[in-house]
Amino acid sequence: MSYIAEYKLKKCLDCGTCREIVACSGKENGCIGCGACALACPNQAIDMIEEPRDREVTIEIDGQSIRVPERISVKEALIEAGWAISEAPNKPDFFAPCQVGGCWSCAIEIDNQVRPACITPVREGMKIKTELPKEYIPKRIVQGFVGQKESVNLTLKFRFAFLITDLNSGAVSPIPLTLR
Repeated sequence: MSYIAEYKLKKCLDCGTCREIVACSGKENGCIGCGACALACPNQAIDMIEEPRDREVTIEIDGQSIRVPERISVKEALIEAGWAISEAPNKPDFFAPCQVGGCWSCAIEIDNQVRPACITPVREGMKIKTELPKEYIPKRIVQGFVGQKESVNLTLKFRFAFLITDLNSGAVSPIPLTLR
C-alpha cells in the first residue's frame, strides 16, 4: 500500500521544518509517501495515510523493464521488483536504514546520477543501476549504524548512533541523534 502525507493544521506551529529541512521530492510532483516530513515534524502535525496509486510507469532496474505504481520512491519500486530492504548493514539485502534520505546509505545510480533511493520518486523511463560507479565518493560515510524503530500510528521514531569517519585524518567520531 502507498502512503501520502496529511497535514494536521491544528497541530502545525508553522516552524518550517517540513519546508526548510526535509529533502522532500514531492514539492514538484506530489507526495511519494517517503515519510521524511512526518519523521522530522517536531509537533507531530503530519500523518502518513494510505492512498492507492492507480496509474503505472515503466522503469528499468539493472537493464530489466518493470511497471510500478506512479508517485512512489525508487526504494518502493525495488520492493515491487522483489528486492528485500534491510535496516541492518550485515544482511545481504538492500541497505536503507533511515529511509528518509538522511544517511545516503541507499544511494544508487539513477539516470546517471547517484541519488538516495528512499526519497527519489520514480518517473516514466527512469534507468536505475543498483551498483554504484567505481569512481563514486560517498557524500557521507556512515559506519556502525545502530537503529531502533517503532511504529506509532504510522509516525516513525528513530534513534540513531552514527560513527562518522573523517576522510582526511581517519578519525572516527560518534554522533548520537534522536529524531521524532
